[in-house]
Amino acid sequence: MSITVGTVVSDKPTDNTDKPGTVLGFKWTPINQRDLYSKTGKKAIQDVRDALRNEANSFPGLLQKVQQLIFLSCAPDGVCRNIRQDVLDIPSDKISAFGEFVAKYQGKVSTIQFSKAVLDQIDDLVRVGLAPSLNYQETVNRAYDNIHGGRQFALSYQVIKRVANGNDNHRAELIYDNGITDSITWTVNGSADYIDRKLAKSSIGGRLATEFKGRLTSDSGDPFGKGPIWLSFSGEAKWLTKTRPQYSFQASLTIPIQTGVDFPIVYRWANRQDLIDQTRSEVRMGLNVDLGRLAQLFRP
Repeated sequence: MSITVGTVVSDKPTDNTDKPGTVLGFKWTPINQRDLYSKTGKKAIQDVRDALRNEANSFPGLLQKVQQLIFLSCAPDGVCRNIRQDVLDIPSDKISAFGEFVAKYQGKVSTIQFSKAVLDQIDDLVRVGLAPSLNYQETVNRAYDNIHGGRQFALSYQVIKRVANGNDNHRAELIYDNGITDSITWTVNGSADYIDRKLAKSSIGGRLATEFKGRLTSDSGDPFGKGPIWLSFSGEAKWLTKTRPQYSFQASLTIPIQTGVDFPIVYRWANRQDLIDQTRSEVRMGLNVDLGRLAQLFRP
């Protein structure tokens, strides 16, 4: 549950006053699968924790196996024999020699003359040993997709109260948001509107809007890296007594230029403007700058 309290600018021709209106409202989200404390969120977090634990536990074992392989193949002089080791266990009578060999070449691995057989076997060990790391990354991506694609359903009510003879605006709204895929999000919302005109007949109406937003390129995964390209389509219909219905459509393409800098291109069409019975079509371009992310480029 969230509560809204604030003010909003008033327009004399529309609101019958130019004094700011007081905004009061609340929003309740009975279904929120994107909340980290929801059942979906808790499971995603636990899966990531388990995968991270497995990844952390796998590294020491991998390192030890590689060290044992190099010792068995390259001791004592660091010249490796071109054979594969079927067993990597160190015999009890060579444990001391193993410790001395590891200490001798600590930080000097580049001086060891590796054979092709040893390098190939190291690759095999690393490939198997990295499985927990790959699983961890896949788990993180899956957790993100599950939370991002979770459903949201909310109920809200908002009133704008204006002093004296200013109009009061009431809106009750339903909002539904769903991740259709890991790259496409669909949002739809509808509302019932009531305008309380103190010096004229009040108006009753409604509104229906929807948006499809899709990611055209993959996300780099770097929070300070260049973002993906986004494409969205949205439409809105408004009905209100004593006025002609208003319909609008918008298409938006957002292209990342650099970290923290995006180039949006927006096309918008409306069958009429507020208080003007005339079709309007326009294209807008600009720059969106995120100073916080942009500052990362200049950090040492």
